Amino acid sequence: MPTPVWVMGDGDCLAVWSAAGAGKVKRIRNSGRVTVAPCNWRGVPKGESVPGVAELPADRDTVHYLDLMKRKYGLVARVGLLGSRLKGSGYRAVGIRIRLAE
Repeated sequence: MPTPVWVMGDGDCLAVWSAAGAGKVKRIRNSGRVTVAPCNWRGVPKGESVPGVAELPADRDTVHYLDLMKRKYGLVARVGLLGSRLKGSGYRAVGIRIRLAE
């Protein structure tokens, strides 16, 4: 299921940010298998896809993912994060680490 995400580099992995209750997070908890491809903001693929394995790092890594997102996306990320906080205490976000197959 194509899903556009904000992606950041994290060493030899990709880092992604998502709402904890999102479908992609539930699918990752079930199998961890993902397919990654460049896409537009609507999720329409724009290049070749690559298989990978995703995992949900420990909650303490959340700050690291926040910092990566703020560094790459700047003000846009900060506004998005503010909007997430305004959704209330029931909203929780998680980082996702993706290792691409070689």
